[in-house]
Amino acid sequence: MNVAISYAADPKEFARVANNMAVVYRYSGQPKKAQNILKESLMLAEDREVVANIKNNLGNIYFDQEKYRHAQLMYIRAFRFHSEVGQAGYAAGTGLIY
Repeated sequence: MNVAISYAADPKEFARVANNMAVVYRYSGQPKKAQNILKESLMLAEDREVVANIKNNLGNIYFDQEKYRHAQLMYIRAFRFHSEVGQAGYAAGTGLIY
């Protein structure tokens, strides 16, 4: 993880790399670590596409934790961000289908 994070010196790239690393942590059974990384990267993300992806991934973690209301809120926010940047395909694929 540290190697990947140090690769991204630019805060915008940090958010993108951290988002991807959080997915790895989620799938490796470390949801709390993934959640912390996503929250930190959300504060640094400037690109609306990256923000949308982070919110969707936070929604996935909340869903896994059976925090369905939190998940729904993140999915709605991700949907809005994806829609704003013209990513209709991604917007349609957010966790709202859950």
